[in-house]
Amino acid sequence: MSGVMSGVMSGVMWGVMWGVMSGVVLGVMSGGVRSVVLGVVSGVVWGGVSGGVLGVVFIFAFFRLDNWLIGLLAGPQGRLFPRITLLPLPGLTSTLQQWLQQDWETAINNLNQYLRYSRQFIPVLAAVNRVLPQFPEAEIIYRVSRLAENPSDWQLLKYASASAKLFSLTDSQIRLDTPARAAAAGFWYLHQQDTEKAKKAFAVVRSLAYGEEMYSLAQTLHRFSQAATFDSIASLEVAPIAAEPSLRPQTWQAISSLNRVIAEIALVQRSDSRKTRKLALNRIIRELRDITDRQAANLPQAEKALILSIAQKWKTCCSSSL
Repeated sequence: MSGVMSGVMSGVMWGVMWGVMSGVVLGVMSGGVRSVVLGVVSGVVWGGVSGGVLGVVFIFAFFRLDNWLIGLLAGPQGRLFPRITLLPLPGLTSTLQQWLQQDWETAINNLNQYLRYSRQFIPVLAAVNRVLPQFPEAEIIYRVSRLAENPSDWQLLKYASASAKLFSLTDSQIRLDTPARAAAAGFWYLHQQDTEKAKKAFAVVRSLAYGEEMYSLAQTLHRFSQAATFDSIASLEVAPIAAEPSLRPQTWQAISSLNRVIAEIALVQRSDSRKTRKLALNRIIRELRDITDRQAANLPQAEKALILSIAQKWKTCCSSSL
């Protein structure tokens, strides 16, 4: 309610200001000090009233209070229908929280439906932030990886790693002070292709299940993403591949392909035979095309864009050497 009143008062303020300005202008045009005074008074009255009305209209139009009331009266079943209001529906966070506690996989699918077809981001985020820290630390990275599998809104991963309050999300800072926040930040940074920060985030949870794998993955992708020339790629060391069972088998398959590219480029640099060099370069191009054309469909969403960017950059670099 304080938000509504703030919007109304803001409307009144702007209305009054507009009234003063228009009153002065009209008064001057009419001539005389008295005309100016009367113009200002009438402008303030008219501007204040109209500004207040416009403020209320703005609040209803922006937050869709009518839609919120419908959702409130409809009950839990009614909330399954698409909503366009930004205001959190009472009880929705508790409902989503129960779903997450009972069946993580199914609940994530339901949460994605809310993110896709409504504007109930706040209750979804609140539910995730309440439930995720309740799980044993050994399960945290796996559960966050499922949350990052194919989210309808990647902002969920960002703010799952932040201390966010209603209407102040833009001011929230990503934090690494808990395993849940650090894991969410790691996947968010991978999606943002910020490998340096992803590495730091996963370093916090390195001792947890899959933590060493995700730290090694972020570290490898950081090194590979820095190589932008034929010589810098050749100077890379091949990356160690995570043992099975791994959390990201498709990613490690792509990294194995990139390892073969590094080995082939080293062969090109060592060989004096033009034929050997050309054959190696052709194998390199085929390997990189396999990543972008075939493996891409199965790559996890968090690191997909980053891996494809590396493959494309390396392919461009090697194609110019043919």
